Amino acid sequence: MGKSLNRTLDGFICHANGTLQNGLITTIVYNKTKLVNNKEYDIIIIGAGFASLIAARELSRRGRNVLIIEARDCIDYDTIRTWDKTSRYKIREGTNALAQAILNDCQDVNLLLSTPVVSIHRTDDKTVIIHTQSQQVFNACATIITVPLNVLHNIEFTPTLEFEKQSAITEDDQEGTMIIGFDPDNALDIRDITIVERELQKFLPHCKVKHVFGHDWSWYKPDQVLSNLRVV
Repeated sequence: MGKSLNRTLDGFICHANGTLQNGLITTIVYNKTKLVNNKEYDIIIIGAGFASLIAARELSRRGRNVLIIEARDCIDYDTIRTWDKTSRYKIREGTNALAQAILNDCQDVNLLLSTPVVSIHRTDDKTVIIHTQSQQVFNACATIITVPLNVLHNIEFTPTLEFEKQSAITEDDQEGTMIIGFDPDNALDIRDITIVERELQKFLPHCKVKHVFGHDWSWYKPDQVLSNLRVV
């Protein structure tokens, strides 16, 4: 029997008739678990995407005791294909099944979802102390951080990270959310910010649009990727 379907807390589905339904139906949603505070792990991994799952699997195979902490209520998020060629190769049950299979291969791994991390502190004796938004505390010999770059500013690091890493984290970092879209037929007049805001509020009812930028296509500015690639 297959794993039951559940609805995520975030995300939404827009139906053809214009109605919106909150949450996405998937097999990789888990109920929040409670783990013992101050328990020490060999490795704590922040984030539960594919990089995290593979790291957890390989570490557990080498006898390490691993804890994965994820802010959302599901694993396997934001999977991006680097090259179009990979889109030709399909998994019958979808990428969710691949993520679940990797997790199933883990031998001594605890999974803690719906738990944002607020601080990571490395002590003088090389112990890593993790504090979560729900006041939980976990200790580890080391930590692996795989969360997206644009949310790292929500985590306090002590000692402070190197200047180059801080620069990569804070570059163009403003309060709010940047939404990117592509429109082939100019159906939306992006020169009118009120129109853009009205359309976005169909999906995000309370959002306020501060700025709109538009052009035919976007390019990275010179050295935007290369200048930060080494440290991230």
